[in-house]
Amino acid sequence: MPVLFGHLRRPGRSIWSGLGFTLALAEIVVVGPLVSPLHAQQSVQRALYVSVLTGDGVPIQGLRDIDFLVHEDGVDREVLRAERSTAPMQVAILVDTSEAARRIIGDLRRGVESFVHELPDDTTIALITFAGARSVLVESTTRGERLQSGISKLFSRPDTATYLVNALRDTAGDFEKRDATHPVIVVLSTTGVDFSDQDPQAVTTQLRTMGAAMHAVVMRTSTVQMNFTGRFGLAEFPSWANRARDLMLDIGPGQTGGHRIDISTVNGLTEVLSRLAFELSNQYLVVYASPDSLVPPQAVQVGVNSNEPVTVRAVPARSR
Repeated sequence: MPVLFGHLRRPGRSIWSGLGFTLALAEIVVVGPLVSPLHAQQSVQRALYVSVLTGDGVPIQGLRDIDFLVHEDGVDREVLRAERSTAPMQVAILVDTSEAARRIIGDLRRGVESFVHELPDDTTIALITFAGARSVLVESTTRGERLQSGISKLFSRPDTATYLVNALRDTAGDFEKRDATHPVIVVLSTTGVDFSDQDPQAVTTQLRTMGAAMHAVVMRTSTVQMNFTGRFGLAEFPSWANRARDLMLDIGPGQTGGHRIDISTVNGLTEVLSRLAFELSNQYLVVYASPDSLVPPQAVQVGVNSNEPVTVRAVPARSR
């Protein structure tokens, strides 16, 4: 099956004149070539994983194929079916365990534990930290006891900064090696010091090329603000610190079909992760027909008929 490569733009609401309904759109902009079948056909089937949420962020369930619309470069495509996705997810949880997380590490453990328990049983989960060099505490697994053991090893590391963009690049490489078909990344980050030296846009492109949605929870609390001046043998705080991380958190979620959540207190972390688990567990698989062409579409829009404000997020479904 051809694979769409793209990123998600911020969903918006618009009125489709003449039809009398509100259409919420998510747009995927194609950034790579589509894989063409070996034998010419009139049409091919393409698929998307789609989240449809109320204004309060609650997944809308029970939608059918007639509720979805798909456009390629502004041209209507026939939606063949829309059903609740049962495809197993491959989830990588990246946790900030730098010194900036020292006072909230217990909250992080409890939040991750709750999140893991609320995901579907067939979800394979990897637990990764990104304070200093990336460390894989638990390789991708469905075994709860291994994950619980890894969660218990989440401790902050003294005198460490994070390397988030580097960790995301390596995690994308892991997904690629495993030929992951439904990859998801969940980042739990503080606003402490980060020394990432990789290009955020390049890493974002790497993620969306493989259809990996990046969701980020950013904890902006006074307890996680730090100043590393004079540490690590540095004479002064480097001017480039934090830039790559901050840009990655700005562009990564939106361009990969995920989203970013900023919280001012870690007391809300468990609830935020619970809502994310519920969203991931209630996605749709939307399959549509597209002409078999050597020229790929430049943009794909996914629409949902709704009388109320909704949010639509979409990522391409990969096939082996």
